[in-house]
Amino acid sequence: MWSASSDMYIEDVITIPLPAFVREPLLVVIDIQETRRALVARLLTFAHYQVYVPNTAGEALIWFMQHLIAPEAILLGKVDPLDQFFTERLFERVVMQNGRQIPVISLVDLPGTRPAGELPECSALLEILWLEVPRYK
Repeated sequence: MWSASSDMYIEDVITIPLPAFVREPLLVVIDIQETRRALVARLLTFAHYQVYVPNTAGEALIWFMQHLIAPEAILLGKVDPLDQFFTERLFERVVMQNGRQIPVISLVDLPGTRPAGELPECSALLEILWLEVPRYK
């Protein structure tokens, strides 16, 4: 039976990267429209994507500077104009990874006020994701 030593914090265990073939693809959702952000996060979770949903682009930038992990795509909704600097730095840091460009998918046409069952846009979003970020490579 494995037991954690007193020197090891739970954060260390959680952030140990799994092999690529085991991990769910990581997607980042940046959107100041809370309802749409929550809808997209639920939809992507149901589709078995790992989703990071920061409140601001600045929060996302700080997280990616602290963690050596790269998203498979960024889903970008409406961004606060005050976050422009952080958005630019985030894109500089994560959009180009290992010589390839990470897809940036716009959420501006996806409404966030109706239930998910009534949104044909949800199906369109998943179709785009399945083409750009396949679940299994």
